[in-house]
Amino acid sequence: MSTSRTLFICKAICWNCKKEFKAAYVKLTRNELQCNLAPGNFTKEEKALAAENGVIIKPVVYPNDDVFTANICPHCNKPYSSNRIEEFVGHEEKEIITLNQK
Repeated sequence: MSTSRTLFICKAICWNCKKEFKAAYVKLTRNELQCNLAPGNFTKEEKALAAENGVIIKPVVYPNDDVFTANICPHCNKPYSSNRIEEFVGHEEKEIITLNQK
């Protein structure tokens, strides 16, 4: 089984302040299946590479104590919801191959 993970850095527009910022997602490919992963599913290496390229990723705590890891807008410090990842697929500035497994 062949698996690859590719980190993408994208331009996103903040839902709160409407300013542009850098966000990241990982495309996971296993055999012929693909899915996009939000920062909560990144490896430590992927988080570090995203940070080196200007992406802010932080854990966010909800009032009910649920925690999730998200792309953060540097202008207003609001999280970019993981379920909105599909909105910036195709707006990649940079592609960084981070892990290939056979």
